[in-house]
Amino acid sequence: MSSRKQETPQDVRTSLEAEMTAWRTAHPAATLTEIEQALDTHLARVRAELLDAAAHASPAADWRGAPPDQHPLCPECGTRLHPRGTQLPGGWPIGSGIVESANTLVVEARLKGVGMHWAREHVNPMLALRTISCSERWHVCWTDVR
Repeated sequence: MSSRKQETPQDVRTSLEAEMTAWRTAHPAATLTEIEQALDTHLARVRAELLDAAAHASPAADWRGAPPDQHPLCPECGTRLHPRGTQLPGGWPIGSGIVESANTLVVEARLKGVGMHWAREHVNPMLALRTISCSERWHVCWTDVR
């Protein structure tokens, strides 16, 4: 749980100013863009800590026993959240048949064809194209690929 939970908005501002002052001291030649990126990083962390504290203080925080279709949605991507302990270390979700099937259909079908050989540096770009193709997002992603 966050240590910021008990802080007032003024405390958060003071703390953020101190962090940015220390960052500026460590990066005296930083450009305005770099300063802005550092501030955005600090603000995102503070926002995440405040959201975490608010979520844990909510009576709806204990949804572990609820059916999966009643789990809250991620505000960023809209997918259902997983209770703690249903993920592997590092934040990876515990594997499912869907993931294994996608690996077989998308990756292995392209990489392990008869007589196929791949140079290591060509595998990731090829799989990126294969993934775009299989997810039917070619029209959306092609401009980024070119």
